[in-house]
Amino acid sequence: MLTVRLSSEEEKALQAYCLREGVSKSDVVKEAIEFYLTQRKK
Repeated sequence: MLTVRLSSEEEKALQAYCLREGVSKSDVVKEAIEFYLTQRKK
């Protein structure tokens, strides 16, 4: 399990994105971490 602290602005932006795209915050964070890790390998 992982806890991430976001600023209120980041939280609002993430919530808006999730509502607009129909995805969970957890899914967005998992995808972002996966993207970051694959890009760092290059």
